[in-house]
Amino acid sequence: MKRQITVADAIFGVGSLLTFLFSFFDFIGAGDFGISAWASGVFPLGTIPAVLGLLGIIVVVLDLTGAAKLPDQVLTLNWRQIRLTWGLTAAVIMLAYLIVDKGSGVNLKFGGWIMLIGSLLMAAGSIMAVLGKGTEMVNLGKPSGPVTPPPPPPAS
Repeated sequence: MKRQITVADAIFGVGSLLTFLFSFFDFIGAGDFGISAWASGVFPLGTIPAVLGLLGIIVVVLDLTGAAKLPDQVLTLNWRQIRLTWGLTAAVIMLAYLIVDKGSGVNLKFGGWIMLIGSLLMAAGSIMAVLGKGTEMVNLGKPSGPVTPPPPPPAS
């Protein structure tokens, strides 16, 4: 069982988690009214980043736990390249939602803003992985080295 993840993969994974989870919150709306990324008004384009976030979570968890061996390549793309396409696609869609005119008074709501941040993290983590940056391991288990006990209290 694999217990370590690289910094780049952790950033991608956290971004994927944020993008997927907050897609169920208010995505866009006006005033007190808001709809999630799964609502018919923004489906399917608003849902694509959420689905890519879910796929990112699945791949990172499978890689982290070693529960399943993924093929080395899919249609000549390795997993770093696939994650890059997912991260960039999610980020571009969310940036487009940020700048496009959505109608009278309609803006990104809380869920949309967190999805934007998450998709940017997905893109950043995947770009780091492709460029070979953030390759340091983040230890998620017990400390790997010897643990030094605290010094005894002073005698009084």
